[in-house]
Amino acid sequence: MKRIKKGFTLIELTLSIAIIMSMMAMYKFTYRGFHNLLNKVDILKCNNSVLEFINFSKRYCRENDALGKVYFSKGENSMMLIIGGRNVKKYKLPSGFKITFINATNSVLNVNKLGQSSDGCTMKYKDRNNNEQTITVSVGTGYVQIK
Repeated sequence: MKRIKKGFTLIELTLSIAIIMSMMAMYKFTYRGFHNLLNKVDILKCNNSVLEFINFSKRYCRENDALGKVYFSKGENSMMLIIGGRNVKKYKLPSGFKITFINATNSVLNVNKLGQSSDGCTMKYKDRNNNEQTITVSVGTGYVQIK
């Protein structure tokens, strides 16, 4: 008489669960590592974009002999170059990033016709991991520092 196997043995079931749990643990660490790497890349990209935006604003004012204002908007998490009431260029921070602090009068960095800032400014923002990043613009120079 043949015996019919009606189910899994305890060893087969334990081994299957162990394999599934191992795969889930690897996925979790890989997923977390991917998001941390993506956040680091976006921080570098954001810092360089803010730096490029401020330098573009200074260069634009110098080349067009115009007075400009770089306006920082906390609500929109963006920066705008405004010349004569006209929005020339806009940069929006990546999704999940939030401007938390602007150390500038009325959230405006003034740029003169020589492309120099007449006042200093510090911008702080939080990334997706809630870490604070700082960017500082020095007075009267073309110097911008990322801390």
